[in-house]
Amino acid sequence: MEERDFLLRWMRESPKALRVQQSPRYLELASRAVDAQFTMGDIRDLQVWFNLAWCDPVWVESDPRLAELKRKDRDFSESDKAPLFQAQMEMMQKVIPKYRELADRGQAELTFSPYYHPILPLLTHVDSARIANPQIQLPTITSHTREDAERQISLGLGLFERLLGRRPKGMWPSEMAVGDSVIGLATGANLDWMISDEEVLARSLKDLSRVTSSCTAPSASNGTASPWPWCSATRSFPTRSGLTTSACRRSTPRARSRAGQADRRAAGRS
Repeated sequence: MEERDFLLRWMRESPKALRVQQSPRYLELASRAVDAQFTMGDIRDLQVWFNLAWCDPVWVESDPRLAELKRKDRDFSESDKAPLFQAQMEMMQKVIPKYRELADRGQAELTFSPYYHPILPLLTHVDSARIANPQIQLPTITSHTREDAERQISLGLGLFERLLGRRPKGMWPSEMAVGDSVIGLATGANLDWMISDEEVLARSLKDLSRVTSSCTAPSASNGTASPWPWCSATRSFPTRSGLTTSACRRSTPRARSRAGQADRRAAGRS
């Protein structure tokens, strides 16, 4: 019963999602209420379509195993899951070699993250949360765990080097969480730069007057792959330690939609 509830909660995506609408069967199942009647066949179809819908459409059409599942659409058997999961495993096994190939050709600069995805400023000192939100309610924790944060970075670097055969120059902090303490951790690990969200960075530094900024739009004209497709611009903030924090101004579909609406309203007034 617990597994069934888990499947119905997480695999019934919004009927508004385009990947759901590509299948009449998936759309039908996703449109049902969570407390509706679901047979074992329904749940099996939900399992297959949830996995299949997240596969790139070009990949699905080019792989006969996936194309056949899409054509079938419903009434899947347990044996139908095997080729789907096999195709997923084959694709995942190509990811790290492809990253290594791009880095070797100089087309992409790869980053790493702390090993267990900790929020580094909180790991070094939980009170650092008050820099961004002075009114936040925090647990009473007296121990500081800077050594744990250093260990998380070290483990992340080690895994990256084992898998990709090179040492990264930059770090993608977990959830882009940065702060003064993280700058020290990054320079201690001999990193050149780290990435953050522009808004997060602005709320994470006690003294913004000591940073300089220059804003440039990311460009792939030199053949280098842009790692942040949702960035409309980046800002580089060199610190006293020499580490550069690059902050992205996000350009999500929702943000672009709001910007477009504002532009149209402004045009109507002019």
